[in-house]
Amino acid sequence: MSWTYDKANYQPGSNGIIRFNLENTGENYLYISKLRLQFDWQKNKCYSKDCAIRIEPNFSSHILELPFIIPTDITGISIYRIGYHLWEYDYLTEKWNDFNEQWSKWEYYVKVILRPYYRAFVSKGLIPKEHLINDPIIEIIKEWGFITKTVEEPVNPEDLAPIIKKEIGNSECLILIATPRFKDALTGLFKIFDWGHGETGIAFGMDKPLLILKDERVDLGGLPSALNYQNNLISFDILNIQDIRQKLGGTIPSLRGWIESIKRQKDQIAVTKQREEFRDTIEKIALGVGGGLLLGGIAGYLIGRK
Repeated sequence: MSWTYDKANYQPGSNGIIRFNLENTGENYLYISKLRLQFDWQKNKCYSKDCAIRIEPNFSSHILELPFIIPTDITGISIYRIGYHLWEYDYLTEKWNDFNEQWSKWEYYVKVILRPYYRAFVSKGLIPKEHLINDPIIEIIKEWGFITKTVEEPVNPEDLAPIIKKEIGNSECLILIATPRFKDALTGLFKIFDWGHGETGIAFGMDKPLLILKDERVDLGGLPSALNYQNNLISFDILNIQDIRQKLGGTIPSLRGWIESIKRQKDQIAVTKQREEFRDTIEKIALGVGGGLLLGGIAGYLIGRK
């Protein structure tokens, strides 16, 4: 059994087709009555199609095409397996031997990649114990079509703020991963790393879209605690990575929509500015020509402007 897909990669919400082929290398006829495709996110469900195809000995045949849909909340690597119901003809008994339904192992995958890529500045703690929390979360963020950036390399303290400001300015959004750093002796709650407040404040001042992921043990305090709007705050338990994945899957599409909305506004402003510059240029040309002689089309443009 072999199969091919109609695309090299897929996007969330896209349609796909898998094409099956079967090569009979034996001496008996084979008969296939059903084919199945099951992705890991389908749980107890699968894509299935009945068929009635007989393959001669030492012959290869295209069997069928099976369409499927990638859900809008699925990204990254999707593991799948193939199921089939096969029969073999026995010349001695003149009957078909039923091999029952069989499944392959969970060892195949397709990539689900979100486009376009956006650049996210990730504000995170940099000590080793914080990496253990941050790294799995960042991998999930990347699956949702983000290129992540953090200022990690040692720099002169005087240069740190300008560098961070530049990197945030070059990013479409900021994602804060608020991990426990200091324990408050009075409240018993953990506080986050100092630059978490500073980087969030810089992004807020630049009107950048924000997403805050808060370890449930943490008391945010400061500006981040006041930015719980547009459903941009996720509280998580680092021991439950599947819950984090589900929460991000429900929130990041809104973050991407926020980014796209800002981009559309900027594009509209750029178009308006370009039209104004073009108008000014045309009017200058018209004034330069003077008298009753105007270049072709300019007269019509000036009439249309009145």
